[in-house]
Amino acid sequence: MAITIKALVDAFLQALQQHKKAKRKKHVLNDANIRFRKAVAFAKMVRKDPTWSQFYLEQSPHCKSIFQLALRDALIGPHLCHPVIHQSKSCKPLRMEVQASDNVGVARVFFQFKNSKGELLEEGRGEPAGKGNTWCYSTNARAKDFSKSFATITAYDLAGNKAVIHKSL
Repeated sequence: MAITIKALVDAFLQALQQHKKAKRKKHVLNDANIRFRKAVAFAKMVRKDPTWSQFYLEQSPHCKSIFQLALRDALIGPHLCHPVIHQSKSCKPLRMEVQASDNVGVARVFFQFKNSKGELLEEGRGEPAGKGNTWCYSTNARAKDFSKSFATITAYDLAGNKAVIHKSL
């Protein structure tokens, strides 16, 4: 039985596809392993450090294991809701609020404003607004200076995970 060139090419392409699938699966598995290893290292650090342990215990007093709480915190990142822009007169600063939450707690929220060309207009750290998960930022410049610009809001949790949201103004 003679093997045709088409049959050889088809067999080669099929083998190549299977190799690519296996390589992709291995790559995803490696990324998951790396993330899990980092999470375990973070949880071990929390368990050994009395300051971190006390903080995690205060966040969830009914938790049976500080290690498991820290591990879960390292594996689950924060969540951001769409920001709310408080309309004000164009000569007043722009004020923005965002809801940021995490399974243990949000460590900080960072606001960055860029114009349509991508040039940085202003950036700064948000402040917690009272009780709850609300974070606020008021610009130093006037609200009219931010027309046709973009805001990037980034929330970080204690384990270093982050959530990012973009909003056009």
